[in-house]
Amino acid sequence: MPADSSRMQESHVHAATLQESHVPATGGSALPAAVLWDLDGTIVDSEPVWDVSLSDTVRRLGGELSDRGRAAVLGSELDRAVLVLLAEAGWNATPELIAETRVRLVSRTAELFAGGVVWQPGAREALDLVGAAGVPMALVTNSQRVLTELALDVVGRDRFAVSVCGDEVDRGKPAPDVYLRAAELLEVPIAD
Repeated sequence: MPADSSRMQESHVHAATLQESHVPATGGSALPAAVLWDLDGTIVDSEPVWDVSLSDTVRRLGGELSDRGRAAVLGSELDRAVLVLLAEAGWNATPELIAETRVRLVSRTAELFAGGVVWQPGAREALDLVGAAGVPMALVTNSQRVLTELALDVVGRDRFAVSVCGDEVDRGKPAPDVYLRAAELLEVPIAD
Protein backbone atom coordinates (compact mmCIF):
# COMPACT_ATOMS: atom_id res chain seq x y z
CA MET A 1 0.00 0.00 0.00
CA PRO A 2 1.27 3.50 -0.70
CA ALA A 3 2.87 5.37 2.11
CA ASP A 4 1.67 8.68 0.68
CA SER A 5 -1.92 9.03 1.90
CA SER A 6 -2.66 11.75 -0.67
CA ARG A 7 -2.11 9.21 -3.44
CA MET A 8 -4.40 6.72 -1.72
CA GLN A 9 -7.15 9.33 -1.54
CA GLU A 10 -7.06 9.71 -5.33
CA SER A 11 -8.63 6.27 -5.76
CA HIS A 12 -12.22 6.92 -6.57
CA VAL A 13 -15.28 5.75 -4.72
CA HIS A 14 -18.16 6.25 -7.11
CA ALA A 15 -21.69 7.44 -6.50
CA ALA A 16 -23.01 4.04 -5.43
CA THR A 17 -22.46 3.82 -1.70
CA LEU A 18 -20.62 0.79 -0.48
CA GLN A 19 -23.45 -0.17 1.85
CA GLU A 20 -25.92 -0.19 -1.03
CA SER A 21 -23.64 -2.36 -3.15
CA HIS A 22 -22.87 -5.13 -0.66
CA VAL A 23 -24.02 -8.56 -1.70
CA PRO A 24 -27.40 -9.46 -0.20
CA ALA A 25 -27.71 -12.65 1.80
CA THR A 26 -27.84 -15.45 -0.74
CA GLY A 27 -28.45 -18.45 1.45
CA GLY A 28 -25.16 -20.19 0.72
CA SER A 29 -24.77 -18.99 -2.85
CA ALA A 30 -21.29 -19.15 -4.31
CA LEU A 31 -21.32 -15.49 -5.31
CA PRO A 32 -18.08 -13.65 -4.66
CA ALA A 33 -18.09 -10.73 -2.23
CA ALA A 34 -16.92 -8.49 -5.10
CA VAL A 35 -15.53 -8.63 -8.62
CA LEU A 36 -12.45 -6.60 -9.53
CA TRP A 37 -12.27 -5.93 -13.27
CA ASP A 38 -9.21 -5.02 -15.29
CA LEU A 39 -9.88 -2.39 -17.97
CA ASP A 40 -7.42 -2.84 -20.82
CA GLY A 41 -7.94 -6.07 -22.70
CA THR A 42 -10.72 -7.30 -20.40
CA ILE A 43 -13.49 -4.71 -20.68
CA VAL A 44 -12.23 -2.66 -23.61
CA ASP A 45 -9.96 -3.46 -26.51
CA SER A 46 -7.48 -0.69 -25.88
CA GLU A 47 -4.56 -2.42 -27.56
CA PRO A 48 -5.13 -0.63 -30.90
CA VAL A 49 -5.24 2.72 -29.06
CA TRP A 50 -2.03 1.96 -27.18
CA ASP A 51 -0.37 0.70 -30.36
CA VAL A 52 -0.96 4.03 -32.10
CA SER A 53 -0.02 6.07 -29.04
CA LEU A 54 3.20 4.15 -28.38
CA SER A 55 4.24 4.23 -32.04
CA ASP A 56 3.49 7.95 -32.36
CA THR A 57 5.47 8.74 -29.21
CA VAL A 58 8.53 6.78 -30.36
CA ARG A 59 8.35 8.44 -33.79
CA ARG A 60 8.32 11.87 -32.16
CA LEU A 61 11.49 10.78 -30.36
CA GLY A 62 13.03 9.87 -33.72
CA GLY A 63 12.68 6.10 -33.53
CA GLU A 64 10.42 3.23 -34.49
CA LEU A 65 8.65 0.84 -32.13
CA SER A 66 9.94 -2.69 -32.68
CA ASP A 67 7.95 -5.85 -32.05
CA ARG A 68 10.23 -6.52 -29.08
CA GLY A 69 9.57 -3.02 -27.69
CA ARG A 70 5.82 -3.42 -28.19
CA ALA A 71 5.89 -6.74 -26.33
CA ALA A 72 7.94 -5.18 -23.51
CA VAL A 73 5.33 -2.48 -22.83
CA LEU A 74 2.21 -4.62 -23.20
CA GLY A 75 0.37 -4.43 -19.86
CA SER A 76 3.23 -2.65 -18.12
CA GLU A 77 2.95 0.40 -15.94
CA LEU A 78 3.49 3.82 -17.48
CA ASP A 79 6.98 4.49 -16.13
CA ARG A 80 8.27 1.19 -17.50
CA ALA A 81 6.65 1.90 -20.87
CA VAL A 82 8.35 5.31 -21.04
CA LEU A 83 11.77 3.77 -20.37
CA VAL A 84 11.21 1.21 -23.13
CA LEU A 85 10.13 3.93 -25.57
CA LEU A 86 13.21 6.00 -24.83
CA ALA A 87 15.43 2.96 -25.33
CA GLU A 88 13.65 2.18 -28.61
CA ALA A 89 14.48 5.67 -29.85
CA GLY A 90 18.08 5.48 -28.61
CA TRP A 91 17.80 8.14 -25.89
CA ASN A 92 19.38 8.10 -22.44
CA ALA A 93 16.64 8.26 -19.82
CA THR A 94 17.22 11.56 -18.02
CA PRO A 95 14.61 12.72 -15.49
CA GLU A 96 13.59 15.58 -17.79
CA LEU A 97 13.23 13.38 -20.85
CA ILE A 98 11.29 10.76 -18.86
CA ALA A 99 8.85 13.43 -17.65
CA GLU A 100 8.46 14.95 -21.12
CA THR A 101 7.91 11.55 -22.76
CA ARG A 102 5.43 10.56 -20.06
CA VAL A 103 3.35 13.70 -20.71
CA ARG A 104 3.53 13.16 -24.47
CA LEU A 105 2.42 9.51 -24.19
CA VAL A 106 -0.46 10.26 -21.80
CA SER A 107 -1.63 13.20 -23.92
CA ARG A 108 -1.62 11.19 -27.14
CA THR A 109 -3.38 8.26 -25.50
CA ALA A 110 -6.00 10.59 -24.00
CA GLU A 111 -6.68 12.03 -27.47
CA LEU A 112 -7.23 8.54 -28.83
CA PHE A 113 -9.36 7.40 -25.86
CA ALA A 114 -11.54 10.49 -26.27
CA GLY A 115 -12.34 9.23 -29.76
CA GLY A 116 -13.91 6.15 -28.16
CA VAL A 117 -12.81 2.68 -27.21
CA VAL A 118 -14.16 -0.65 -28.39
CA TRP A 119 -15.79 -3.10 -25.98
CA GLN A 120 -14.29 -6.58 -25.71
CA PRO A 121 -16.73 -9.26 -26.90
CA GLY A 122 -19.06 -10.25 -24.05
CA ALA A 123 -17.67 -7.67 -21.61
CA ARG A 124 -20.80 -5.52 -21.45
CA GLU A 125 -22.96 -8.62 -20.87
CA ALA A 126 -20.61 -9.90 -18.16
CA LEU A 127 -20.72 -6.55 -16.35
CA ASP A 128 -24.53 -6.53 -16.60
CA LEU A 129 -24.75 -10.09 -15.26
CA VAL A 130 -22.52 -9.42 -12.25
CA GLY A 131 -24.28 -6.11 -11.58
CA ALA A 132 -27.71 -7.75 -11.76
CA ALA A 133 -26.56 -10.33 -9.20
CA GLY A 134 -25.89 -7.46 -6.80
CA VAL A 135 -22.17 -8.12 -6.57
CA PRO A 136 -20.18 -4.90 -6.08
CA MET A 137 -17.60 -4.22 -8.75
CA ALA A 138 -14.34 -2.31 -8.88
CA LEU A 139 -12.32 -1.22 -11.87
CA VAL A 140 -8.58 -1.81 -11.41
CA THR A 141 -6.10 -0.72 -14.04
CA ASN A 142 -2.49 0.23 -14.65
CA SER A 143 -3.79 3.15 -16.70
CA GLN A 144 -3.45 6.70 -15.39
CA ARG A 145 -6.50 8.29 -13.74
CA VAL A 146 -6.89 10.78 -16.61
CA LEU A 147 -7.17 7.92 -19.12
CA THR A 148 -9.38 5.82 -16.88
CA GLU A 149 -11.85 8.67 -16.53
CA LEU A 150 -12.21 8.79 -20.32
CA ALA A 151 -12.77 5.02 -20.45
CA LEU A 152 -15.31 5.20 -17.60
CA ASP A 153 -17.34 7.64 -19.72
CA VAL A 154 -17.61 4.84 -22.30
CA VAL A 155 -18.10 1.76 -20.09
CA GLY A 156 -20.27 3.45 -17.45
CA ARG A 157 -18.75 4.71 -14.23
CA ASP A 158 -22.01 3.93 -12.42
CA ARG A 159 -21.27 0.20 -12.85
CA PHE A 160 -18.33 0.39 -10.45
CA ALA A 161 -18.44 1.19 -6.76
CA VAL A 162 -14.73 2.11 -6.87
CA SER A 163 -11.87 2.44 -9.31
CA VAL A 164 -8.14 2.31 -8.64
CA CYS A 165 -5.47 3.34 -11.13
CA GLY A 166 -1.79 2.58 -11.53
CA ASP A 167 -0.79 6.14 -10.62
CA GLU A 168 -2.59 5.83 -7.26
CA VAL A 169 -0.53 3.00 -5.79
CA ASP A 170 3.17 2.43 -5.20
CA ARG A 171 3.47 -0.48 -7.61
CA GLY A 172 1.44 -1.15 -10.72
CA LYS A 173 0.56 -4.57 -12.05
CA PRO A 174 1.78 -7.24 -12.00
CA ALA A 175 2.13 -6.23 -8.33
CA PRO A 176 -1.24 -6.70 -6.57
CA ASP A 177 -1.48 -3.14 -5.18
CA VAL A 178 -4.44 -1.98 -7.30
CA TYR A 179 -6.41 -5.10 -6.35
CA LEU A 180 -5.58 -4.83 -2.67
CA ARG A 181 -6.55 -1.16 -2.62
CA ALA A 182 -9.86 -1.85 -4.39
CA ALA A 183 -10.73 -4.63 -1.94
CA GLU A 184 -9.89 -2.27 0.91
CA LEU A 185 -12.14 0.47 -0.50
CA LEU A 186 -14.94 -2.07 -1.00
CA GLU A 187 -14.39 -3.28 2.57
CA VAL A 188 -14.13 -6.84 1.27
CA PRO A 189 -11.49 -9.37 2.35
CA ILE A 190 -9.29 -10.04 -0.67
CA ALA A 191 -9.81 -13.80 -0.26
CA ASP A 192 -13.53 -13.27 -0.92
